[in-house]
Amino acid sequence: MSLEQHLIEGQFEEAEALMRKWIADDDFASLYEGADTFIQYGFFEQAALIFQEMREHFVGEDQLYIDEASMRFELGEEEEAIRLLEEVDEESDEYLQALLLLADHYESTGLIEAAMQKMEEAYRLEPHEPIIQYGYAELLTVVGKYREAVRFYEQLRDSGIDTIGSVSLTRRLAETLASGAAYEEAIPYYEEWIAEEEVADAYYGLAYAYFQLGNIERATPRLETLLEMDKDYFSAYALLGQCYAKEEENDKAYATYVEGIARDRFNKTLYLAAGKMAVKLQRVDDAMRHFEEVLALDPEHIEAREALAALYEGEDRFDLVIELLEDEDNKTPHMEHELALAYEEEERFEEARESYERAYPALKEEVAFLHDYASFLIEEGERDKALALAKEIVKRSPEREEWSHYIEQVEWEDE
Repeated sequence: MSLEQHLIEGQFEEAEALMRKWIADDDFASLYEGADTFIQYGFFEQAALIFQEMREHFVGEDQLYIDEASMRFELGEEEEAIRLLEEVDEESDEYLQALLLLADHYESTGLIEAAMQKMEEAYRLEPHEPIIQYGYAELLTVVGKYREAVRFYEQLRDSGIDTIGSVSLTRRLAETLASGAAYEEAIPYYEEWIAEEEVADAYYGLAYAYFQLGNIERATPRLETLLEMDKDYFSAYALLGQCYAKEEENDKAYATYVEGIARDRFNKTLYLAAGKMAVKLQRVDDAMRHFEEVLALDPEHIEAREALAALYEGEDRFDLVIELLEDEDNKTPHMEHELALAYEEEERFEEARESYERAYPALKEEVAFLHDYASFLIEEGERDKALALAKEIVKRSPEREEWSHYIEQVEWEDE
């Protein structure tokens, strides 16, 4: 029975025994073929052992170092994989392959500087090798050097290469230009990409480019077409809703967000957008529900918590404001402001004072906060503190005549 049949039928001990026999017999042809079979079925440890055994017999065969290193990476044995690759001689035909593997590994583990060093060395050795030009361009996009990356992609296209592997260079040009905010330049490449293959990513990228340029009339139909093609392209719902909102088609925007939520009930972005639009449409209950859904998915979501607190306050549900914010560990200054107002309404004045005091350092330049804090201090009989805040209000907002009058009154009383 062949190795593949053993693996298919789950006869792993028999497969291991067959491998051991090949090793004992120095049957290297069967071993190398067997390594490919083990890899195909995900048995990387056995493949690594085969390459290790073969290295001992074929001294100086650098391809075996690369093959084993690839398996060690798959097994998470990164240090051993790197050691093997670094043993490949610089004069070897396989040295470039070793450099590319190291660059790929360093990139995948976030060691971008190390990855770039290996890629630059590979480029110096073979500057006209397409796979190296492409790999270098990909790394350049990671570090934000989009123009340099575009130059490499264009060189490849100019040399008659349209794809690297299964990746369209037209796509990479479109996406890289867009990543660098060169949306006008990206648009022709997106359109060319769509002409090559009508895929959802191309329509979304084109629509996003138009949206960023403020060309909503062109962005909207692309997104509508995209959602006809793929109703589960969730990010398109958010962007299409924004397009409708830009055109003041708020009902359509809200309906779009809700449609997206129906297809992806774990999408915080859509719930948040729906909540904000519901506020605009004065659909308070719907807005509350959407913000509550955001918090159910992400209890640490600050924007949703602040928005929900503001809605509760607007409905005079101060008990709910307190319940929502009181035990929040990471209160923002605006949460403290909302909480102070709620405590004040519930006649919990000492707690209101503490919240105002905590919010003051961050909000001392916001007139709305100063107004509420000063009003509270007046009620508490703290005239001097209220007067100081009133002067800050008038300084920042001279049209607030009620505070000018208050200042005049206090100063008159003091005369």
